[in-house]
Amino acid sequence: MKKNFCFLTLLCIIFSVANFVKATDQSQVDRVCAKLEQTLAVRFDHWKYSPQMAADVWKPGYDDQHWKTLAIHESVYPDSAWLRKTIVIPKRIAGQKVNGGQLKLVVSVDDAGICWINSEKRGLFQWDGEFVLTENARSGEIFNVAIKAINTGGPMRLLEAKLEWDRIAALTDKIQDYITSLKVGQKLLSSDTYLRTGRVKLDSGIDLSRTAPQLRSNLMDSLEAAAGLTDLAALEQGNLAKFESSLQKSRDRLKPVANFAKKFTLIFDSNAHIDCAWLWRYLETINVTKNTFSSVLDMMEARADFTYTQSQAHLYWWIEDMFPEIFQRIKQRVVDGRWELVGGMWVEPDCNLISGESWARQLLYGKKYFKEKFGVDVKIGWNPDSFGYNWNMPQFYRDAGIDAFITQKIGWNDTNMFPYRLFWWEAPDGARLLTYFPNSYVNEIKNPFELADWLRQFEANTGFKKMLVLYGVGDHGGGPDIEMINRIGKLKQLDVYPNVEYDTATDYLRWIRSHDLTELPVWNDELYLEYHRGTYTTQSNTKKFNRQSEIQFGNAEQLASIANLLGRRYPKWNFFEGWRGVMFNQFHDILPGSSIYPVYQDSDELYRSSLEIAEHELNQSLLYLAQQIDTRVKDNARPILIYNPLAWQRTDVVELTLPNDQKQLSVLTEAGEPVPSQIVAAGKYHHKLLFIAQNVPATGYKIYQLNPKKNAPATTSLKAENNEIQNQFFHLSIDPETGWLKSITDRRSGREYLAGFGNELQLFQDTPDAWDAWNICLGERFPTVFRGVELVESGPVRAALRVKHDFLKPGEIKSYPTPNNPNSYFVQDIILYDGIDRIDFVTQADWWEERVMLKVAFETAAHNDAACFEIPFGTIYRPTNRNTDWEKARFEVSQQKWADLSDASQQFGISLLNCAKYGGDVTGNVMRLSLLRSPKWPDPMADMGKHSIDYALFPHQGNWESAGAMRKGYEYNYPLIAKLVNPNQGHLPPSHSFVSVEPENVILHTVKIAEADPVFNPKKSTDNVNAWVLRLFEYCGKQTTAEIRFHTSVKRAVISDILENVGDQIPVEDNLIRLKLPANRIITIKVWL
Repeated sequence: MKKNFCFLTLLCIIFSVANFVKATDQSQVDRVCAKLEQTLAVRFDHWKYSPQMAADVWKPGYDDQHWKTLAIHESVYPDSAWLRKTIVIPKRIAGQKVNGGQLKLVVSVDDAGICWINSEKRGLFQWDGEFVLTENARSGEIFNVAIKAINTGGPMRLLEAKLEWDRIAALTDKIQDYITSLKVGQKLLSSDTYLRTGRVKLDSGIDLSRTAPQLRSNLMDSLEAAAGLTDLAALEQGNLAKFESSLQKSRDRLKPVANFAKKFTLIFDSNAHIDCAWLWRYLETINVTKNTFSSVLDMMEARADFTYTQSQAHLYWWIEDMFPEIFQRIKQRVVDGRWELVGGMWVEPDCNLISGESWARQLLYGKKYFKEKFGVDVKIGWNPDSFGYNWNMPQFYRDAGIDAFITQKIGWNDTNMFPYRLFWWEAPDGARLLTYFPNSYVNEIKNPFELADWLRQFEANTGFKKMLVLYGVGDHGGGPDIEMINRIGKLKQLDVYPNVEYDTATDYLRWIRSHDLTELPVWNDELYLEYHRGTYTTQSNTKKFNRQSEIQFGNAEQLASIANLLGRRYPKWNFFEGWRGVMFNQFHDILPGSSIYPVYQDSDELYRSSLEIAEHELNQSLLYLAQQIDTRVKDNARPILIYNPLAWQRTDVVELTLPNDQKQLSVLTEAGEPVPSQIVAAGKYHHKLLFIAQNVPATGYKIYQLNPKKNAPATTSLKAENNEIQNQFFHLSIDPETGWLKSITDRRSGREYLAGFGNELQLFQDTPDAWDAWNICLGERFPTVFRGVELVESGPVRAALRVKHDFLKPGEIKSYPTPNNPNSYFVQDIILYDGIDRIDFVTQADWWEERVMLKVAFETAAHNDAACFEIPFGTIYRPTNRNTDWEKARFEVSQQKWADLSDASQQFGISLLNCAKYGGDVTGNVMRLSLLRSPKWPDPMADMGKHSIDYALFPHQGNWESAGAMRKGYEYNYPLIAKLVNPNQGHLPPSHSFVSVEPENVILHTVKIAEADPVFNPKKSTDNVNAWVLRLFEYCGKQTTAEIRFHTSVKRAVISDILENVGDQIPVEDNLIRLKLPANRIITIKVWL
């Protein structure tokens, strides 16, 4: 037994030693490169670091012994910090004695810094700085360096700190090129199978390379042998002649590896990511665009092989309007094929928050602009920096004639590595889009090995040896420069490096398509960014403006189309001007809430200007319509025109602002029957009249009467007490201890919809490590203080309970004598209407927090593994569990107008509807809507102030599809439009529908007049254009025959698209169109009436 034990012990020792040897075994290439880099570089790591601001830090004698230590490439997250290091000049650099010559300190800081050397301020540098230490270098000389590092977002990092000596500049370049060649050869010959970004790494173990393993092995042996010829000792001893002789022998032996490397190709395409506004206002962006474009055009004069790619029609719009000579030069370079137009959108918008119709307009106006001004039909979608991508994007793009998509943003994931670089992205309807993920869109070509590493990753992932690289300076424009071009030229001189070419994204994708792509992987889901989740919520007012603008322009265009049919001119240019403002504000750093304070002053002004156009045209069309209706009434009554912008008959709430503060009024039907009504305050001097309009026709109107006399008291289903409220559908009760809803009971079935509290305000510490306005990092949950509940309305139409809470962050103490005075206040009205199966909530938030997030939660009785969310023109199911890393990463998601949790039994569920709240989550059985955030950068005032927040619950029987959750979301966001009009003997009846659509799983979202040709000519009249454009979508995943019924005979109908092209004829049956819709399909048709 003892012998056996000894034998086993011996085996373990042998095995351990073998593993140790294997683990510590270093390839010849690694050993040579490491030794050369050690000999060559004098790098200074481990700097003293402190985020505390103090005086005299730059002085040599400052005491920093208690500071922390910061390593090169280590990430920290202060706004600014001090870095200090004492630098001693070594005796030798690269084997040569230091004796004379210029010595420079080269530093790189993410994002900027101010440098002092021996107490002398040397100035500000952005990222990279070079500072001369001495013109007569001597070993042992001491320099005290202090850097005030400045962070403008994300991590702060010291990326480089090294010496450069002019006496060995040529030698340094030669050795560095040799090191690069060895490393590149090793990388291209490796069997690495990982994908890596700045945050995560995935090793799939899959290698799609077509290189034969034996060839790879033989060439690797050749590479190792070549590296072994380098005489490192000669370099250390300062014998340059002997070292350079050995270097030449090694380079000669590298030729087989060099030939192999030339089977790979890097395609370089320059671009400038220009943020329309971000840390600067749009007025600055105009000059950024002008200077960037001018610089690019000048480079094209100097370099015949240079190409450039640029998106965003709005940038060109500026240039055309303000700098026409630059615009003409661009047009010529487009004709030459050297200036590539991409994107096909008005700006690069947020891709989750904008509506489906905003998607259509971005593409319609963007592509039309490029076609009319440049003669180019843009084919590449280009949104490299947006914060996630909705699932219907392939369908939007394909319908607009775009067949490929390029982005790099999913590489910013914080949890999971996206598994593909090149793939088919499939929408819910089956539309596929060829999608390419470059590693970055900002690249200054400072790291040749990194490019080869990316290329090897790309080969393993796709099997392709040719990769597109986007280069240039971005965000604040700039684009490419001569130094980058020179660096690319130097890549061609390396002994071992892939082929280097200039070309466009279009040509690269054409090359990709020349191959068999049937085995390319398919991604059938949204492209969810596991980062920047706070952008669904930050800057609440901007998001409200966006939702209001989208709805108002939809209503205004619909009514203007009807008025045009009746004889009024359609104000096409006014609508474009208004949409232009809305589209600009949908840029992916404005709408998401990630810009500075002045940007939001500008965007508010632009929104108001756009909304003024929409509201003016809506009112003018409504008045014109009223003149065509028989609105004659009796007994001094005034006609009320109720307009329904939705394509189904509905019963809903009407709110009418009363004229001249009249209170003794009532409502009658057109036939004179009394309608229950209720007058409520609308400010200090004004009132509103409430009533329920019954069966208002689809996309049509109904006339009611405003009676100067009060009606007799009306019966109602509404009952209310201090803590309870009910109508014929629901009974609600409020917990007297907390103020939260404790019960929602369905009076029809007796079902309880809550399993815990509802309408519960939840406040969390929210302190992300980086990107304050962008990211969410929820910590401690804070309590609120309940201040009471009261009955504030109890009428025949509406009843409301008012609940009050306030909040002071724990540990925060105010000044004497009110140390516990609240910082923020919440007043919540819980509202029921007679005859409406919806529960409305109106929250007034007086919000003055810092780094706190506010959510509202409903712990429901429904349980399911997935919840359904509305996305632009469709729906998506997302998991409610948090078991896998992919599920955990989706702790906050985007939505349009609603989210629904239907129980797994399919017997009941709850829809949470919103007005302009785009973020939330459904975890387990808890539904939450994100209401407010309070980040401090880049806008320290973000969301501070007063907010009116509207959301609603739709508890339902059955699942969300059978209950009609989509329609409920639309009804909540598109209220009935009411207007007092004058009596008139028109030819239209008192109740009328212009167009309706069935069945319920089809939504008619858009009715407008077709654009003129050309679009961008304000003098082009559209008075004679009578083709309607209708946009519909199927949202339940069911192949459907839609029935579209008009009020008059249809002369002609065709299939169209986002660009409003004329397609196949549609059969017409008098005033009826039957149209087959595939599951989840968005479709546009043109109709002549």
